[in-house]
Amino acid sequence: MRNFTTDRALLLAAVRKAIPRIPPTGREYLSDIDTMYQMAGNLSQLPGRKNVLWFSGGSTFYLREDADLYEDPQAWRDLYDLLEAERIAV
Repeated sequence: MRNFTTDRALLLAAVRKAIPRIPPTGREYLSDIDTMYQMAGNLSQLPGRKNVLWFSGGSTFYLREDADLYEDPQAWRDLYDLLEAERIAV
């Protein structure tokens, strides 16, 4: 066990060790909403409440040609309803 630290290099090394890297298929990156749907599908197989800490280097939202689709508040509401139904807190 380590003490608290403000050493940036140690903190980054710990985060890189703790967070799995899921490479995108091909050269296409998943949008935030696609990633959350994929996460919900995978975590729904586990029983009970699931708590997820999301670390991100930034959003890929505007890299997609269909970015306007995800500005629809109902699309996000549907995602949040799914996460709630699967007992996943992000």
